Amino acid sequence: MHLKDIRKQRMHNQMITISSLTKPEEVVKHLVAVQSQEYAQAKWALGMRMTAANDAIVEKAFNDGKILRTHVMRPTWHFVLPQDIRWLQQLTSPRVHKLSLPYYKKTGIDGKVMKKCCDALEKMLQGHHYLTRNEIKTKLEKAKILADGMKLSYLMMQAELDGVICSGPRQGKQFTYALVEERAPTVKAISREDALGKLALQYFITRGPATAHDFTWWSGLTMADANAGIEMKARQLAHVVMDGKTYYYSPDVKHEGKKQPATFLLPDYDEYGISYKDRTAIFGIANNARVLTNIFGHTVIADGEAAGTWQRVEKGKETTVELSLKKGLSATKVNAINKAVDRYLKFIKQ
Repeated sequence: MHLKDIRKQRMHNQMITISSLTKPEEVVKHLVAVQSQEYAQAKWALGMRMTAANDAIVEKAFNDGKILRTHVMRPTWHFVLPQDIRWLQQLTSPRVHKLSLPYYKKTGIDGKVMKKCCDALEKMLQGHHYLTRNEIKTKLEKAKILADGMKLSYLMMQAELDGVICSGPRQGKQFTYALVEERAPTVKAISREDALGKLALQYFITRGPATAHDFTWWSGLTMADANAGIEMKARQLAHVVMDGKTYYYSPDVKHEGKKQPATFLLPDYDEYGISYKDRTAIFGIANNARVLTNIFGHTVIADGEAAGTWQRVEKGKETTVELSLKKGLSATKVNAINKAVDRYLKFIKQ
């Protein structure tokens, strides 16, 4: 196996180069969780994995609650399905709370404060009463819970991690919060062991070939958890060793659907990059030291590899894309990149 084989399989398994998916919630179901703190870019991450989509379709799915947005895993915001939010939170939130403990202490958040906050949130949001963060801040002040800046951010994040609140529909461009119990159906609880095995298997099915270190980076779980999850699903996974690293993947999954280009405008924090601790397959060995900077920016992907950067530009009422490409790209690749620009512009303009 070579890096080009890894790129090819990852794009295939992530439903980038082949897809039968027609709904945003189908993409999220396949990937389990999709990083989404850059909301507009995250909508494009779903759209480029669908056979046909536009921004409005993804926005409607979000507002209708077909997909939810909450803090989970490392932590950061992710799109998740209503039926998955509980087991994902229960599996990953203890680890996040442990990592966040110094910030809780710094901002004066303890169990007593958090209970008072959650009680207030449940009261103010009950009955599908969706509120923005500023509206919540005002109501918390009336309940004698003073929170602003970092403290408010950590209060809201902890309430998400504890499964009390999640996203509601947007009010214009403003995000709102809702109660999980009103936004997500109650499902049968599963054990931590089953949740760990489920997450590990789905990760390697959809992101493989990948290493255990990649899985710990993506999930925020420990290496012990990663190895335990892999061991639980060993019969369903194959592995290959390359340059001293063990890559796991599913040998049986074959996706069918519409073939799509391996050249595209990569959204910020897209799962094609953010799912892996080692991003050499995309950026090459020479650039690997700068991977964290590159993957958080607008990257142009040509045949699975980084080929430059892109930037959305607003000129009056018109939206265009400016490219900064590597030197020496073939005319074929440049033509494919221009088609990728057209595809992105079609998505945001429809």
